[in-house]
Amino acid sequence: MSLLRLQVVVVVLYAIVIAVGVCGNSVVVYIFVRHRRLHTSTNAFIMCLVVSDIVLCTFSLPVQLHYQLTNHWVYICQTVAVTWRGLLESEDSILYGPAWVSTMCAQILGFSRVSGATF
Repeated sequence: MSLLRLQVVVVVLYAIVIAVGVCGNSVVVYIFVRHRRLHTSTNAFIMCLVVSDIVLCTFSLPVQLHYQLTNHWVYICQTVAVTWRGLLESEDSILYGPAWVSTMCAQILGFSRVSGATF
């Protein structure tokens, strides 16, 4: 399989995952907003997951796709550039980069849950 053909397959798979993720989670948000009886504490946690998944599909996956295709990270700001500098010097940085983004998203989600339940 040629490199171009493999890249096309990767782009199509990413596009499917992004589209299904955004559309499916948007339907859940719509249903939650429209039906007041669904506004329970358990469903609020589910909504937190849904919103974080939409953010991940919208912002993280396209950047990750670009990075995997070009092996060039598009820095959003200098703080991110400094944080990523150590990861990008490694040969396995393509494996660590997306894992770091996912871990940071999970930490932020966990913190929002703890702060929401505690405060």
